[in-house]
Amino acid sequence: MGGSVTVPIELPPNLVKVIGEWGRPPDAVAWGAVVVRKDSGIDAIEALRGKKFGWTDPTSTAGHLLTKAALIRAGLRPERDFGSNQFLGGHDRLVRAVLDKTVDAGATFANDPQKGIGAWSVYLKEEEAAQLHAIFYTEPIPGDAVVGSEAFLTKRKAVADEVSAVLSSMGDDPAGRALL
Repeated sequence: MGGSVTVPIELPPNLVKVIGEWGRPPDAVAWGAVVVRKDSGIDAIEALRGKKFGWTDPTSTAGHLLTKAALIRAGLRPERDFGSNQFLGGHDRLVRAVLDKTVDAGATFANDPQKGIGAWSVYLKEEEAAQLHAIFYTEPIPGDAVVGSEAFLTKRKAVADEVSAVLSSMGDDPAGRALL
């Protein structure tokens, strides 16, 4: 009786907001990226319409949530516009699925958009990684973030503000720095 059910969810562009980042250097960030095979003929996100798209995991920041929100802001609605949406279970599986043409494109993390470094260069052999490239990047994602839905931030503003203040001040205290 195993199996899975896919429930389509459209994320509003403002679903997730960063309410705090602390104690890490400003360059401790990653990006969400949409990766394709270089020989796919897909050179822009508009060309993703009707294509098979892969996500890593429903709770992944770069491999789903923030990349999906960025695509929505850019005018795509994945559940409507993509031919299919599949969760593949991890960044390693995602880049392998793109390489093997199981999906046409997918969302994963990037470490350095300027150098084209990301999950594809981490999990694939060099000659395999050379067959993929990113066609889209999100805004930088802090390495350490606390996030909340718009509803939470509105209904529990005092809690969000207090958590943000505590986390922001941790680097000012030796014990807090040790935890970071």
